[in-house]
Amino acid sequence: QKNCPVLFIVHGNHDYTVDSYLGYDYLGEYLSSYGYVVISVNENSCNDLSDENDGRAVLLLENMKYILELNKDETSEWYQKINEDKIAIAGHSRGGETVSTAYLFNDYDCYPENGNVKFDYHFDIKSLIAIAPTVDQYQPAEHEVSIQDVNYLVLQGANDHDVSIAMGQKQYDNVTFTQDGNYLKSLVYIANANHGQFNTEWGRYDYGYPINDFLNVANLMEESAQQEILKTFLKTFLDVTLKGDKTDEGLLKDCHMYADSLPKTVYQQIYQTSNFQCISNFDEDSNLNTATMDQARIETSNLDLWKEERTSFGSGNTKQNYVLVASWKDTKEAAIRFQLPEVNFAGRSVVFDVADMSEGDFDRTRLLDGEVILTDAAGNAARAKISDHAIVYPTLPVQLRKLDYVFGDYEFKHQFQTVTIPESTFTTEGTNLDMSCIVELTIALNTKENGKIRMDNVGFN
Repeated sequence: QKNCPVLFIVHGNHDYTVDSYLGYDYLGEYLSSYGYVVISVNENSCNDLSDENDGRAVLLLENMKYILELNKDETSEWYQKINEDKIAIAGHSRGGETVSTAYLFNDYDCYPENGNVKFDYHFDIKSLIAIAPTVDQYQPAEHEVSIQDVNYLVLQGANDHDVSIAMGQKQYDNVTFTQDGNYLKSLVYIANANHGQFNTEWGRYDYGYPINDFLNVANLMEESAQQEILKTFLKTFLDVTLKGDKTDEGLLKDCHMYADSLPKTVYQQIYQTSNFQCISNFDEDSNLNTATMDQARIETSNLDLWKEERTSFGSGNTKQNYVLVASWKDTKEAAIRFQLPEVNFAGRSVVFDVADMSEGDFDRTRLLDGEVILTDAAGNAARAKISDHAIVYPTLPVQLRKLDYVFGDYEFKHQFQTVTIPESTFTTEGTNLDMSCIVELTIALNTKENGKIRMDNVGFN
């Protein structure tokens, strides 16, 4: 074919004697069968170095420049293979951090650490994919990598021995939308997936000898299943963001709708689109009663504790994301209320991210649930049940080391999930709710007598 969308992919840090760039051949063969050009970039020259993540980004951009020049060369076998308006870049591990830095550098005219080093790229990059990424190993001129108006996908395994926390969550938070366009971002957290099996050259052990002898790999999914997950999400993401084919866009928002098509494991997923309207992301100040939206306020009832807390994703010392933490004891009447300045919810969906912080309880009948209640200016109310729209899994217990298994110890993984409740699914109590002037949004945690949650990004689409 001619004029195909293109994906450039880069590996991360690994033994430089291993041809890590060949570990994504399965992705290349799969995606090319659907009309994509796929280029895997060899970055072994950066391996076994430190403070080199900016160099990885420049190396990727230089490879892109070289290939896209061939795309214009009538004597090249690459001539007119690539549609230069439809470019995506993907990275694994340090490569997952690289793609965000490369996207930043792509729009710069010079290198942040030395203005005498000139950049001249300006490629039309539409989409970024970060696979088990690091974050903050490079910070341009001691700033976070904050980027705007680009599609962003993160995949992270809960049993990752190398990047053991979902660092990609921080970069996810640092991808923002101006509402001038149509963009989305999605993060998928995958139980029983590790760091290395996304690359066929890396395998089940995320560290080499002798540390690998101490790693617990018995509970990992099969390599073929982990790669099937990446193939499925990556193709759908590229179809939606490069080809404009939104047939399976739902996979990027609520993959449980596609459970029959995915390997069996627990998936925890958050997403946001550029038409998201924020009520509160809890970042604005230290006043618990203020919200992000002008004139909105936060109140609670029957909580044992509520506060705003900085999250620990990422490894930098700069600004972090803040979330609401709430706990309750011996009550089924705990509630969080957002007082609003007459918001029009007609045709919209209530959206919020929530993490159940309870540990060690996997009884499906005791999953976190509750109600979302909308109240209009006349005092009429309508309700919707959380469990009708999302499975909010409890904290994932993980045994990363063999000694964890021997002594019965667990590392608990706390991960957010997005709940989306369309306006049409709210039921009224014998009254007609005026969706055009909603003045209160209540999240009632009324199914468990004891609990603890984190909450973020409360708003509507």
